[in-house]
Amino acid sequence: MPEEHTRELMAKHFPVCPICMFKADYAVSPSKVIVQCNSCKAKFRSEDFRDPQKDLTNLILFTLPTAHVDESLMPALESMKDKAYPISFWQNMKPDRTRLEKNLTEYSHKEQQAMLGLHSDVLVVTTPTIAGHRIVRVIGPIYGMTVRARGVGGHILAGIEGIFGGEITSYVEELEKARSESLLRLMDKARKIGANAVLSLNFEVSNISIPARDVNLSAILFGAYGTAVVAQPLEQSEAT
Repeated sequence: MPEEHTRELMAKHFPVCPICMFKADYAVSPSKVIVQCNSCKAKFRSEDFRDPQKDLTNLILFTLPTAHVDESLMPALESMKDKAYPISFWQNMKPDRTRLEKNLTEYSHKEQQAMLGLHSDVLVVTTPTIAGHRIVRVIGPIYGMTVRARGVGGHILAGIEGIFGGEITSYVEELEKARSESLLRLMDKARKIGANAVLSLNFEVSNISIPARDVNLSAILFGAYGTAVVAQPLEQSEAT
């Protein structure tokens, strides 16, 4: 079907959207000439979409994004609108993904998990192999880390919860945020060095004492590390 050809063509050249850098999820218009990223809502068009026998040679930003893009990038995107650029231009464009660069304390744990799902173009596993894939290139060790400390209010709340026993929810929430933040940073670094998967994922947690006059402060170092690789899906005949 022409719609499937158009969608496959975009996914082939852009496994992540060139504007928002979220995992490819494209919708094709009835005209089969316009493709929309379902994450940032940017629309692209190309005459190449009309011919099922042609590969994609250029792309035009038809409609500006409305989500997941820093407003500071909008003037540049506005200047690019309605102009045809070669595929290599779009593939080399690396907009700032500000949602990853912001302090993740602004997001709830549920939102962080949604962000991890949106950035799942990098496959992360705890095993040394990936089922149904072959490792075509090993890039090397990779890590993501964060250091977090609870504020005074958090320590007071934790102290109160400790008095009554049971789970100390304020610390659990902080650890969940640290885990998500370190994993997001690891995936971000993997993407930047050309990896599409990370093997043997592991987490490391340690306490750090912070020298301060007349005050005993501590922080948690939370690190995620593994091996960055380029993985390729096996053909159906190879996988069976």
